[in-house]
Amino acid sequence: MKELGGGGKDHKDTLRKVLKAIQNDSQFNAIDKIGILLDLDPSDFTIESRLAFVNEGIETVFGVKLESVNTFQQATNLQLACHFIQPNLDVLLRKIAAK
Repeated sequence: MKELGGGGKDHKDTLRKVLKAIQNDSQFNAIDKIGILLDLDPSDFTIESRLAFVNEGIETVFGVKLESVNTFQQATNLQLACHFIQPNLDVLLRKIAAK
């Protein structure tokens, strides 16, 4: 598992670096699927804008674009998908902890 780790809400270069690292890792260790989880804060982003953000990184590294969220799409030697978490992950975890 790789994390953006402080890359910010829409830090494109960080996403590309993480995806490139995964691509490099896949040359030594078989990776069948890559799933990308991102917060979707409706006050900052729409599903379409978040998908466009993800696709910029995926297209640069893997040469494909995702057509929708929550569905795996075949790239050359692996499958890619993204899922947006709403409410934000930290809010969701606080709600779970409060129960």
